[in-house]
Amino acid sequence: MRKMRKFSDIPTADFPMNDKTYYRLRAEIGSISARFLNLGTRDGADVAKKMEAVFGALDDAWQAIRRIEAREEQAMAASVNHSLGGCIESEISQ
Repeated sequence: MRKMRKFSDIPTADFPMNDKTYYRLRAEIGSISARFLNLGTRDGADVAKKMEAVFGALDDAWQAIRRIEAREEQAMAASVNHSLGGCIESEISQ
């Protein structure tokens, strides 16, 4: 079993989808969708609609990644604040 790592611990270059990848995919999917729509056919419009769904799924995945990263950062900040608070309180009581 692989060791669980937090998303925030993975270097950006090694992350499966970083912001550079996300924006590139987003642009490519949008362009593909537009080109199918511009074919002016019912079939092209159907494919464009499916590509728009892919675009939405990509955005949903990106937002999930961002929420996970934010949650990890908040947990880390809370841990640091708790640790610092404990040290300060013990120094004051001495």
